[in-house]
Amino acid sequence: MAINPARGLPGKGAFPAERGAPHRGHGKDSAFENALESLLRKSEKGFTPSVDGPALARMVSLQMSRGLLGLSDGDSGGGAFSSSAWLENLRSAVARGDQNIEPSPPLPAAPEKNRALSLYKEDSANLDAIVEKAASRFGLEPRLVRSVIRAESDFDTQAVSPAGARGLMQLMPATAQELGVRDSFDPEQNVMGGTRYLRQLLDRYDGDLDSALAAYNWGPGNLDRSDGTLPGETRRYLARVKGFLAGPPRA
Repeated sequence: MAINPARGLPGKGAFPAERGAPHRGHGKDSAFENALESLLRKSEKGFTPSVDGPALARMVSLQMSRGLLGLSDGDSGGGAFSSSAWLENLRSAVARGDQNIEPSPPLPAAPEKNRALSLYKEDSANLDAIVEKAASRFGLEPRLVRSVIRAESDFDTQAVSPAGARGLMQLMPATAQELGVRDSFDPEQNVMGGTRYLRQLLDRYDGDLDSALAAYNWGPGNLDRSDGTLPGETRRYLARVKGFLAGPPRA
């Protein structure tokens, strides 16, 4: 099929709850919040607490951070630091008017949202090995596979398009099922399936790369029903993939 890529288609405060409202916390957290609000209420009645403003501000900041990060006794992983115990000591120090408040302990590292995403972004050698394996199995140039991955997801294993395409090579769920891909967010399954699909499209269009890429982006059914005129998105997609093919390899 001869396609014409040049043509287009027609066509109020620091607290999460209001003062006086019931606390959502419990146990030591609730005691901490009650002590802090008690100091604030006394301040409103003309009583000056025996702790300076910066220390009180640090208390507010710490409690806000604790609420945002969801710290608990289990955060220390059984180590020497217990967040609730440290907060209780801080509350007592402020109640005594102790100005020598210990510095905040180090917060535990936030867990990775997705270990696979971190792994494959930090260590491109793993992804390169998958690409080489897939390209060899299906008789394609690794550079072509990398260019498609870059155009589709920019090497993001967890990418999801508005239409629902998933993973590195942006496989639609129905296409992934046909290709035997059970988990489109698994880098090896996705690249193997996407490379196999690209091979099928090249065979379908007698090795014509423009037609195969257009079908990959737009769908072979749409391409077959068209008069060779491509939508703007597909024309831009072709230009991106071919630009990556002509440019320097990915670092």
